[in-house]
Amino acid sequence: MIGAGDAENLLAFVEWCRAERQRLDGQRKVLTGARIATGENDGSGWVDMSFRDLLRVLDSIAELDILSDDHDGAPPDPTTSRRWFAALPAL
Repeated sequence: MIGAGDAENLLAFVEWCRAERQRLDGQRKVLTGARIATGENDGSGWVDMSFRDLLRVLDSIAELDILSDDHDGAPPDPTTSRRWFAALPAL
């Protein structure tokens, strides 16, 4: 049996998941729109890490969708799923 405090905590968690997903979706749009590039200096110069970071964002979105059950049983949105990248040309 779920107590009142447990239900409130669960609702707060689901709301956090949805807010975090919206934040990550904004990052996804920026990264897929090629408006910014992310990278790091590995000692030999700057290396573009945008694709790696985009995959990290997509994995996080998929995990949040599972945790919050935000998709309501519908199949995942292909534009926010890693499967979407199967159609991209090799970089």
